[in-house]
Amino acid sequence: MLSKTILLSLAALATSALASPTVRTDSYYWTVERFTSTCTAATCRYDFNVTGAYGPLSQPSFDAYGCDGETGPGTFEPCATLGIDVPGSVKTKELNLGDKANVFVEFYW
Repeated sequence: MLSKTILLSLAALATSALASPTVRTDSYYWTVERFTSTCTAATCRYDFNVTGAYGPLSQPSFDAYGCDGETGPGTFEPCATLGIDVPGSVKTKELNLGDKANVFVEFYW
């Protein structure tokens, strides 16, 4: 099986909460739930869950919980719990852009 990686970017205001959006990536839908982001003067911390159904190009379904971290040097960190039927990973990172932040999700299988 060929391994593939899909990258999703969630752009959000650093202090706002995002209520269960569905994100489209190459006609492949991911659902983000329980997103929170809290910032101090030094850093921002985020937390959320993300799931994806079986995709139109044979992307496997997955459930990732405890995807959390803080603004850092740009390294992806794995979600705490991953449910997937094939070898793979879901990792996240956040890049602070001043009054906004981008949270990235990397799905690899």
